[in-house]
Amino acid sequence: MKRLSVGLLGVRTTILLSGYRNDSQAVDPTAVGVGDLSNGNGLNQRAVSLNVSHRLTPLSALSFDFSILKTRSDLQRRSTELRSLTATWTNRLSADVDLSLSARRALFDSPNDPYNESALVASLKVQF
Repeated sequence: MKRLSVGLLGVRTTILLSGYRNDSQAVDPTAVGVGDLSNGNGLNQRAVSLNVSHRLTPLSALSFDFSILKTRSDLQRRSTELRSLTATWTNRLSADVDLSLSARRALFDSPNDPYNESALVASLKVQF
């Protein structure tokens, strides 16, 4: 697996760009079986992601995460692609309470089971 990340840290804004590549093969390519790595098949994965975080106030922040993940099968020549975008707002309500609101959109392109997802998530973290 190969990974690369580059970041830029500002006073109130942080930007992180990351990518990776992973090529997988079965330990015994002649083994017959069922699965992603069976019968000499290999999988290639490539991904890139971008995160931008900005501190709005001393107690709140806004962040955006965008990512693309592509997976390709050697023998079957099938590929999938997952793209997602998430926006998150966080706010410290008190010394022990944090509130977070997120909106996410994901698109999965696949020959077998493509899907689209939209989600809203709220979380409240309380420390005791």
